[in-house]
Order: sequence, then C-alpha cells, then structure tokens
Amino acid sequence: MPTPKKSPVSSDSLYKIISHELENGCNNKSVFGGLNRLLQQITSCKITDPKIERLMSDDMLTLDYSGLTIAQRKRWAKEVRRVLSPDPKPQPRKPDPKPAISKRTINLSKRLSLASPEDFLYFFPNRHEDFSRIVKIKHLVPGEFQTVIATIWESKVITLGRYRKGTEATVGDDTGNIKVVWFNQTYLAKSLSTGSSVVISGKVSVFGGYKKFESPQYELLDNNDLGGLIHTGRLVPVYPTTKNLAQRTLRKAIKEVIDAILPSVQEFMPNTIMNSQSLIPLATAIEQAHYPSNEEIKSRAYRRLAFQEALLIQLLVLQRRKAAESSAKSVIIKNYPEILNSFFSSLPFQLTSEQELSLKEILDDIANPNKPMSRLLQGEVGSGKTVVALASLLLTAINGYQGAIMAPTEVLAEQHFLNIRNLLGGATDSDNNDYKFTLNLDGMKNPVTIGLLLGNFTQKRKTIIVNELAECQIDIIIGTHAIIQPSLSIPNLAFAVTDEQHRFG
Repeated sequence: MPTPKKSPVSSDSLYKIISHELENGCNNKSVFGGLNRLLQQITSCKITDPKIERLMSDDMLTLDYSGLTIAQRKRWAKEVRRVLSPDPKPQPRKPDPKPAISKRTINLSKRLSLASPEDFLYFFPNRHEDFSRIVKIKHLVPGEFQTVIATIWESKVITLGRYRKGTEATVGDDTGNIKVVWFNQTYLAKSLSTGSSVVISGKVSVFGGYKKFESPQYELLDNNDLGGLIHTGRLVPVYPTTKNLAQRTLRKAIKEVIDAILPSVQEFMPNTIMNSQSLIPLATAIEQAHYPSNEEIKSRAYRRLAFQEALLIQLLVLQRRKAAESSAKSVIIKNYPEILNSFFSSLPFQLTSEQELSLKEILDDIANPNKPMSRLLQGEVGSGKTVVALASLLLTAINGYQGAIMAPTEVLAEQHFLNIRNLLGGATDSDNNDYKFTLNLDGMKNPVTIGLLLGNFTQKRKTIIVNELAECQIDIIIGTHAIIQPSLSIPNLAFAVTDEQHRFG
C-alpha cells in the first residue's frame, strides 16, 4: 500500500498565501495554477498539522474557490486566515520593577519614625482642605476657599516692610487679573515663569479695594491635567508633620509612594463580608483616604478602613484567647446560690434581666477549669456594672481566693469603696481603720474583708495593707495602679476587675 504524501505547505505557509490573496483582492493569482489546485493537493495528502486538520474537518478546503464570487472568496479567506493565525510567542515574564521611591522619600519616612516608606500608605491626613471649588477670577468671593486656573503674566521679588521680602505674581484668566503674594518665598519668582499655567488655591483677601491671594497653595499645570493635582483644585490632605517638614514636601512624598505601591496592595477581605457591609476595595479606600474625589467617597474610605481595623483587632483578640485557652489553666470558682441570694436580698433594688444574664455568663466562665476568663462588661453609667462585678468577687472570696478592683483615679477608687460599703452595710474594725470593712452574709463560713489602697496613704498604712494582703487577711482589694506595684503581693489573686479600662492607656 503506497504511503500518503505529506502536505505541500505548512499552516504558516498557507497563512501567508491566504494573506497575500486577500491583499490582491482575492483574484486567485496568489499561487501558480490557482488556489483550487493547491487545495486539492492538500486534501489528498496526509495531514499532521493540527490547524490544517481543523480546516479539513470543517470542510473549509473542499470547495471550488474559482467558482465563488469575490465577496464569497473574501469571507472564506478571512475565516481560513483566522484559523491559521500564528500562535503568539510566550513572552518571558519580566520581574516586577522596584517601586520608584526616591531617596528623599525614604529619608522622610525615617524622620517621621516610620519603619519604611510603605508605611506612608497608612499615614493618613488629619483633615482635608476643600479647594475643589474652581471659579473665574471675576467671581472670587473674599474670605472663602476657592481655586482659580490662570496664566502667569509677571512674577518678581518684592520688599514687604523694611526687611521682609517675598514673591509677587500677577495672574489672569479670560475674566480678569489678580495679584498673588507669597511671604519670604523669593525662589518662587524664578519657578513661576511668565506664560505658564498655574492653579492657585486659598482664601481671597481685599487690600486697598483690590482682591488678592496671600500665601496660597499653588501648582503649575501641565497639559491642563487637573487629575494630577495634589496641592490645589481638590480636597487637599493636611498631614501630621514635624519641625521643618513642609506639607508640600510631605504630600509629594506620600503621593509618590501611593503611585508606586498601591497597585500591589492585595485585597484580603472576603467577598461575602465586602458585599454584606457594602465596603469598597482596600486599594481604593487607601487612595481615597489620602486624595478623595469627593466627600462621599472619603466617608466610604474611612468606613472601610475603620471596619478593617476593628475586624483585625477582634481577630487578634480571638487568636490570643484561643492560644491562652489551649495552654493556660484556671482556678475553679464554684457558685453558691444561697449566699448570692442573701447578697441580692440585701440590696435596695432588684437585678435587671441584663445584669442577671451577664452574671450567669461570668459564673459559667469562672467555673470552667480549662478556660481562663477575659471578658468586657459594657454598660451606661449607673446601669449596674459594679454590682455584677461585686457578686463575682464575693464568690471568689467565699471560694478562698482573693479579688481586686483597679480604678483609673484615686477619687473613683475611693468612691467604689464607699459605695460598696454603704451598699453592703459592712462594718469597719474596732481600731477605726477606715481602709477596710468586713461583711457577713447568711451561709458564709467566714466573713469577707474588703480593703482600699491609695497612693496618697501614709507609708505606715500602706505597709499594713501590703502585709495584710500578703497574709490573705484582705479578701478583696480596691485601688489604683498602687495594687499592681512589684512590691505588692496578692498570693491568692483569682479574679481582677479593671474599671474604665480605656482610661489606663
């Protein structure tokens, strides 16, 4: 059996022939003898080229080309050429260029105690100045923040007073001219060249009956590109800065970092959270927090960043809690309902359902030997947080352990001590030591002693309290930072309450 002939052309050669045919208007003169002859040769051969094989399977090569109209030939040739199009050669992936961050910007980040220039992304402004209102010179209103786009007619150094110098420029648009004065900045006389376009933003004042700008923000305008403005004509960021570091310099450096690094910022928030909370992407939020397009998008940017910060804090707290729970053990503080009922019955009020629920959750936690409790009890002033904490502390003392309440100020610590003593009707000891009192409730085997430790106590009294705590003669101590000093020992401490934790810093 004779071996089939190979195709006389490859897919690349046929692609060139068909392209030449299209260039010649499909006149059937691209090859000697016409395309019919070439197609018959191809279809009678063994096909190994996948592209020609595809044309064969689609019956694209078994037609009478010479019998087609010019329009039909063009349609056929374009489709064949599309199938035969050469595969693009894979381009070697270029390594990502290093962010174009200047040495000056790197040095600025060090001056601001930032770990790296990348930290500028989260170095957000304190506020924005609204220079987005662009008006004609004729329509400038004194005392308001406004922006004009003008042409520089003249720029020169002038003397202001006896010794002070500055730069004065005359700028204008199609509605009029206005003078602009910058104090001390004499170098501007050279940089503000005549005929250049400039954007001026600031407050307009009136002097001698004429309007003028005094030390406004300025920016030379290239090719009328208002989108590239960073100092004028928009919501302009005002950053926290340091000595001898101008806002213009800082803004320019931060914009440089944003342009260089922002494209590489990766979104980490799951789409489900993004959609349910209507959050904008992280990169957009960072950009708009620095250079917002308008007030609405600025609010959305701040909301995204605030949500992100709160979420990350919560995740970190959960992570630390799980790590602590997996390794730490806790003492067991049993519940004595009859004693607690005796305590509650001595109160001049009944617990609310929210107080009862909070206390139940706390008691469940402290009865678990494998789960140290860390809990935030939140409520309005006067909502009864102290009673919930006190019930937990009493149970701690009944179980043979010690407890503590730490308040941010001596006034508040003493107020807690007095309120608890008045609430419980505790009695001070016979020696008139008003820094502690004892409490007896029905069902208690031993009385509970509650003490107070303040920084303004005499050294003698402090020594007595420290010794009593060390010897477990005080069951519950109330105080300020004084109760966490290295010299003070609370050997059986099992339950600690920090009041107004946010005020401790």
